[in-house]
Amino acid sequence: MDQLPPEIQHIAEETYFPLSKIVTRMSQESLNGLEEVLTTIADMRDAPQPNGPTTNGLTLNGSPDASEANVGKKRTFLKFAEDQRDIFTKLLVMTEWARNAPEVQKLIDLNYWGNVQLQELDAVVGNFAELKNAMAAAREPNPDIATALEILSTGKAPWMPDLGLLPPQRIPPQNALRLLRHIDTMLSLRLNLHEDIPRHLRNWKVGSGRATFVIPSECEFDVMSHSEDTSSPWLFADMRFLFSPAPTFPTEGHFQFSLSHKLNYVLQTSGLSGCFDFLHEYIMTHKIAILRNQALQLQRTDWAESIKVEPIRRSLVVQYWLDRPGKKNWIEIGVASGKSKKSSWRGPALPFITVRWFREGMEAEDTALEFDWQDLSLERMLKQVIARHVSHILVETRNQLASPGASRQGLSAIAKLSEEEPAECSLSVSLGGPNNSTTVSINPITGRYALRPCSPLSVAVENGINYPREPLKEIGSRISGLLSAALQDGVNRQAQHLGWTHAKHALRVEAIKEAVKGDVLRFSLFRPQGWPSKWVLAAIIDSSGSSWWIVELRPQGTGIQWAERLKMDGSQARSMTTRDLGRIEKGAVAWISLVNTAQVFASQNVPYRVERVITPNPRPDADLAILQGWVMWIEVTALLEKNERNKEAWSPAGLRVTYQGFNPRTGMVQRIVQGTMLPASDMELYKLMAKSPKEDFDIKENGGFSFLISTPFGESIIEPIAARLRDLARLRSFFFIIKERKMVVESSSLEKVTFRYTAAHKATVTFGKDGHNNLIFHPNNPQNRIRTLLAAMLNEKRTASQSPSIADASLQKFSLQLVSTLPLLRALDRIEQESLPYNSNPTIHVHGTGAYRLTYTDPVCSFDIRLKSKKDDTSWIIEDNLRTKASDARPAAERPVEFKRLEKLDTDLRLLFDSEEQMAVKWYGIDRALGATVDGVEDALRVLHETVMKYKGIGGNDSGPVVKRNNDAGVGVGGRSNSSGGPQRPQFQQQQQQQQQQQRQQQQQQQQQQQQNQQQPRQQNQQQQNRKPERHDVIEID
Repeated sequence: MDQLPPEIQHIAEETYFPLSKIVTRMSQESLNGLEEVLTTIADMRDAPQPNGPTTNGLTLNGSPDASEANVGKKRTFLKFAEDQRDIFTKLLVMTEWARNAPEVQKLIDLNYWGNVQLQELDAVVGNFAELKNAMAAAREPNPDIATALEILSTGKAPWMPDLGLLPPQRIPPQNALRLLRHIDTMLSLRLNLHEDIPRHLRNWKVGSGRATFVIPSECEFDVMSHSEDTSSPWLFADMRFLFSPAPTFPTEGHFQFSLSHKLNYVLQTSGLSGCFDFLHEYIMTHKIAILRNQALQLQRTDWAESIKVEPIRRSLVVQYWLDRPGKKNWIEIGVASGKSKKSSWRGPALPFITVRWFREGMEAEDTALEFDWQDLSLERMLKQVIARHVSHILVETRNQLASPGASRQGLSAIAKLSEEEPAECSLSVSLGGPNNSTTVSINPITGRYALRPCSPLSVAVENGINYPREPLKEIGSRISGLLSAALQDGVNRQAQHLGWTHAKHALRVEAIKEAVKGDVLRFSLFRPQGWPSKWVLAAIIDSSGSSWWIVELRPQGTGIQWAERLKMDGSQARSMTTRDLGRIEKGAVAWISLVNTAQVFASQNVPYRVERVITPNPRPDADLAILQGWVMWIEVTALLEKNERNKEAWSPAGLRVTYQGFNPRTGMVQRIVQGTMLPASDMELYKLMAKSPKEDFDIKENGGFSFLISTPFGESIIEPIAARLRDLARLRSFFFIIKERKMVVESSSLEKVTFRYTAAHKATVTFGKDGHNNLIFHPNNPQNRIRTLLAAMLNEKRTASQSPSIADASLQKFSLQLVSTLPLLRALDRIEQESLPYNSNPTIHVHGTGAYRLTYTDPVCSFDIRLKSKKDDTSWIIEDNLRTKASDARPAAERPVEFKRLEKLDTDLRLLFDSEEQMAVKWYGIDRALGATVDGVEDALRVLHETVMKYKGIGGNDSGPVVKRNNDAGVGVGGRSNSSGGPQRPQFQQQQQQQQQQQRQQQQQQQQQQQQNQQQPRQQNQQQQNRKPERHDVIEID
């Protein structure tokens, strides 16, 4: 009792089914059964009653209906009720058991334990039986147990007699080699002179005392002979397989022993010919067995539920595509006899492994299958067969689609086939262009069709092909229907993007076919925006692709009165785009609006003539290769009667008006007007204007021009054309001024001109209808700071007597300021960017286009910058306000009498302003100021800013000791920074070194200077305050 038995294994609760699930399932099954019973009863027809129909199963006299059908209904319902009663009775018992779940669980565990014990007992009995059967071969009659035990324990038995056998003598290597050579010679003589070798064993060799015969793709075997007698039988030595996968077996195993015994018998009775027949048959059977094992492995793994394996004697049948509707497909691998009527061999036939392919129940005899019998792979064989099958299906589908005739010229079907890999087989079908295409492929394992790309339409067609209600004879019609539906859907979506609406008219396909005189698969009617109700555009889709028609409907849309096809070449090149539909609308509107335009000109007595032309499409890959249009010619004299003074500028040849488009939102018809201005002295101007990019107008070098006008549909175009001609004259006068300033025009139109005045900066001048001109810069242009001032200068009024060929004074001033202020404003922007953390150091004030002020707060100082112009010479002057301005003209921080600038800063500025040395002749000191050219003002400001910012953080004025700061940037006073690669000025470097040596002396002098500043007379300060300021009020422009 000390050691208790092990605890019984408990079954986990997760393995039990919940009672609630059983109740739910039984209830659901009961409900389903009830519905089936009611359906069955409803399908039972009652026999006709002689006394009329019954009411609730009772006849007119009140007796129940005893017909066979009524009794059958009752019997069916009662049987169902009895069966359900038994089921729910069992459920009731289970419910009662469930109330004692813990005890029932223990009972289940005990029952499971008992069953396991019984199974183990049965297994022990079975093992004893197997051991008994296995020991039967080891039984020996009358065993000598005593002698066996003595030898096993001591290694010898004294009572066993000594036979006196002598051990064999050891053969020396030379003798052994001589013996093997003798045996090889004997074997070669026998095989060459005395042996009748079969024709299938002609590949042999002799070596190491053996003769080796090779059977290609099967095996090689060794035989030997120990006698010089040529009639002695051969002895089998060894065999090796020449294919894979092949089994490996030990040389001394049971298989080798059995095979040697069998082959020695065959060699003794039938010789080498019989040995070959035996091995050939054996290896063919073994190869089929290997393929069968591979097939079973595929059936369990990758090809599960897709192939079926049926071994039949020495044959193997593998069926594939089990779920594919239609007849079966399979391959049959077996051994053929080799007998052929066409063979010239008269000897015994050689059997071989053959593969028969049955496609949809019929043997495919016209297909030659080539398999590798040296490297066995059933999966590769299946893929080759399936690849041939898929190729056959796709070729048939292509033949169905690409039927001969012009009706199929828009449909393209290209098959990509492979004989080894079925996944590489596909069929690409397109209708109306490559964008409307689908690729048909077949899953190699399941045999189901797959359509790419995937879309709702392709999914529906794919399901219809893979799971048809009736067997499909061809799928070409399904694919062509898919492409036509996709093409129509694409056209509908593009039309919806353009804002076209579907014209809802009760027109049948027969009416469309009668109007277009051809076959119609699908059609759509559209009404673009702004179109009247009687006109529609029809998209007709047939087997050749899509075509577009202008259709005139009868009143109330009851029928088609007239239809004409839009002429399009290469419409099947690609699918329609929004731009293509716009061109279609343009061509249709051009034709429809021609009549209305002619009526308007005739009513206003404007001379004109109309010519029909063909306008090439500029896009080489466009669907619409040509568009049918019209051209209208107008006499210029009819438009310029009120402008006689400009009449000499225009050619009398006339204006050429062509239709451009119709805007449905605004109701405006757009036309292009082309004419010619008289060249005369304006040739250079025309060449300059011709190089500029245009938006709504164009001028050529010979004086030819064209512009776009928009007028309401049905109204006259006389006044808009005349107004455009006046705008063109104004543009000519502006170009004269631009040419004189040698600026480059980048783009121009009748509303604005964009010109470049430097390599990196350009400006845009817009001409308003009210005569007001606006100036536009790029957001990063530094001259945005004074854009308002420049625009005001541009809008100064001009006298009417000035000739257009002479530059206006205000425009001259504008162009001068535009070029002169750019380097300065660029330097100011750079200074602002460097001081972004301290936005007020310095503060930049704009007094005008040629006057600016820089105000520093740390250290306190300010400078005025003004533009100086004298004849054609323009320069900038940078003045120190502390030295050149009265106290009331300075900033507030420099106005107090006691203010004194930092001594060291003042010394550096004095050295900078008083220096006579020039920096590349671009800027120079001129006694209390700096002078700079337009190109040098940027460098001058940079040097000035760097000189001031060296003392940032020391203090606003000289009220305290000077703190020494290192010039990490290597900037010398008046010179460029070392980091930029420019050399420092030697004079400033020497002075800077002297200042560093005298630093201590300067600190002592600072206190004395502060005392002297406090004792200065106040009269001088009063006189400075009474002076008038030299600059007007500050104007800051963002």
